[in-house]
Amino acid sequence: MDESGIRRRLESLEPPNLDEARDRAKLAARVGLSRQPAAGARPGFFRVRNLSLAGGLAAVAAALVLALGTGGGSGIKAEVASAADLTHLAELAPHPHMVGGWQITNTEVTPDGGRTEFHDEDEESDDVEIRWYAASVEETGQRLESEGFEAAGTLPTRTGDALEMREAMRKLAAGEASADDDWFTSGTAQVYTSRAEDGSLSAAGVWAEDGWTFELRAPVESLDMLERLLERVEFLGPEEWLIALRPGGGEWLSNSFGGTAKEVEEVKTVQPDGMIVRETRFTGKSAEEMENFELDAPFPLITRDGDSVTVEVQVVPAETP
Repeated sequence: MDESGIRRRLESLEPPNLDEARDRAKLAARVGLSRQPAAGARPGFFRVRNLSLAGGLAAVAAALVLALGTGGGSGIKAEVASAADLTHLAELAPHPHMVGGWQITNTEVTPDGGRTEFHDEDEESDDVEIRWYAASVEETGQRLESEGFEAAGTLPTRTGDALEMREAMRKLAAGEASADDDWFTSGTAQVYTSRAEDGSLSAAGVWAEDGWTFELRAPVESLDMLERLLERVEFLGPEEWLIALRPGGGEWLSNSFGGTAKEVEEVKTVQPDGMIVRETRFTGKSAEEMENFELDAPFPLITRDGDSVTVEVQVVPAETP
């Protein structure tokens, strides 16, 4: 989506009194943001906090805190992030995400890396943080050890790519798919653990991908839980990231297979021996629909439980109230 498309989407979500929304945002200082970074330059700095309280993409834009370097000083006038700035930032940083009902609650980017915090909307206590660095895996491990973590072996990683998945769905719809079409990257994470005085365990998995070193950190009950979390990591494209920022956005992306679903059925059946079987049946968009792809197209989620059938139209979440 180009800049004008992002601007139109923002304007369509604009709250009745944007000036009032901007005043509530209490923006920190913002200094100039280069439209074209120098070759090899890292992203600037931005932060989005408490997105679960935001009311749509326009409010997210109003709440962005943008800066470069040290973040400016108190004498610099605060400004609201524009659609152009938001689009520019969406194209700069990597956008790690967690598949499922995970909501972004905070994200920051500095010239040498960044971090994003997630909360599992289905579990009150589940939180995950993914950081990325220009530093190497070894340097990141040394830093963790300096924080009191201990090396604890390795675990496999299998990260998804939202844009590769979309392309694979396009090929499938057009009859061009092959056995080689895979949107996952397999690797190995170095594992570090730290146990607090109360016995709780924190663990971190560190791996290299696409020129960055990534660190997934979370409180866990065991390393099996860390392995399950590492299996949920995916990387979003700029458009998907703008959706994921919104309340419920990450869950919508997961349910809709990145917006490529035309219909999704969740089917629960009870077999004669009493075993309960749950299936997810995905109907993808046609070749023509994939060629004219719209990320925000609604789709029905059909839930079948015996003779009970529920149909709910899934729309891109959180229009501004």
